[in-house]
Amino acid sequence: MLLGITNLVTLSLLLNIHLNISRARTEKKATLAMQDTLKFSDNQTYTEQTELFDIYRTKTAYIVMMGSSLTQRVNWAELLERNDIANRGIGSDIAKGYLHRISSVTKLQPKLVILEIGANDLLRNTKVEEVFTTIEQVIDSLGKTVPRVVLMSCFYVSNKMLNYQRYNRRVDSLNGMFHQLASGSSQLSIMDINKELSKNGERALSFALADGIHLNAQAYQLWKREIEKILMHENQDEK
Repeated sequence: MLLGITNLVTLSLLLNIHLNISRARTEKKATLAMQDTLKFSDNQTYTEQTELFDIYRTKTAYIVMMGSSLTQRVNWAELLERNDIANRGIGSDIAKGYLHRISSVTKLQPKLVILEIGANDLLRNTKVEEVFTTIEQVIDSLGKTVPRVVLMSCFYVSNKMLNYQRYNRRVDSLNGMFHQLASGSSQLSIMDINKELSKNGERALSFALADGIHLNAQAYQLWKREIEKILMHENQDEK
């Protein structure tokens, strides 16, 4: 009887070890697969969207939404009920891609750019310091002609994404740099809705799609609300 129990315990321990090793291998493989070996110009969506930006007839826009797929997926004109807003989001774009396509934003002569950036760089395991350096360059380039830039804090992901804890720690590091950069600046401010979407450093499942990365409609409602607050303050300042 005792021997049988001992054998069961041993088998259970061996099974757990096997599962842990398998999971570790899977996570390592996923991390390596997401390393930043992709150039922004190799992204088919980048090519497709920038070519469209060149032929769109919009000449000016009060607000430009510049971002990744988190931005591209939304019809911002309908969500915010405005006809003076342009969407310049590109799925899978990395910070160097943003830097290369600055003119697609500045040529619209916006008064306000809402910048969502950094997620894809973190997904590809680029060093946080390297990501931040490029983002600084993007903000500096925008600041030459754009009166106000609102930088979105990088969004946490939910536990549905592989390696979510490590990713969210990197998000914390990047966001800390964002806040330091905006400190004391009248031109740059931070919009952080992680506190609304997340708890204990991870995105709540109620605000995430199945991949754990992208936002659902409820999350965009909160994003919309924060943008409207900014616009309300700007209108009051103009008066």
